[in-house]
Amino acid sequence: MKYVILIFAICSFSMTTLANSNKGDAGLEGSTTEAKIDGEETQGVKWVTIEDAVKKNKETPKKIFIDVYTTWCGWCKKMEKTTFQDPQVVKYLNDHYYSVKLDAERKDTIMFNGKPHTFNAGYKSHELAVKMLDMRMSYPTTVYLDENNNRIGKRPGFLDASKLLMILTYYGENHHKEITFEKYQKTYAESHPEVAPGQQMKKK
Repeated sequence: MKYVILIFAICSFSMTTLANSNKGDAGLEGSTTEAKIDGEETQGVKWVTIEDAVKKNKETPKKIFIDVYTTWCGWCKKMEKTTFQDPQVVKYLNDHYYSVKLDAERKDTIMFNGKPHTFNAGYKSHELAVKMLDMRMSYPTTVYLDENNNRIGKRPGFLDASKLLMILTYYGENHHKEITFEKYQKTYAESHPEVAPGQQMKKK
């Protein structure tokens, strides 16, 4: 009888673990993450597919934010659990951007700007990710597109909430049209001391 109970317990644990692991990245696109502002629960980041972002852009123009990641990337997971849970980041992304998560190693075909993009065996990465990152496959990398789906900036590496907010406002409020990121960073840091100096921004 003890052996029957033990076997049942092991099977139950295995089925639960398998169910959780099969979730994978399903739900990242078209999903939200929870956040709170001043103790009140708010809607999380509204992740959409790149195709949906382009479609929505035609109806209601916004900039597009792309989080290029991989399923094995530790810093990508940390950014998901910390930066993308920050209430201010959540609100700014939802208000000023269409937010997209792009798995750099996905195998399906993605239509972007009227052209199909598929998996590139040579880079072991998706063609759209290769294009967005200029063949410099580093994860995570955040990419910023304007209202016409043209890339206006990218930033490789982990970003905490304060640094990501600085970059989001730089593009979201069109400061990139007036001053360089280096100058904006100095101005921004004066009122946001939590942002460390030396944050570099990759040009488009």
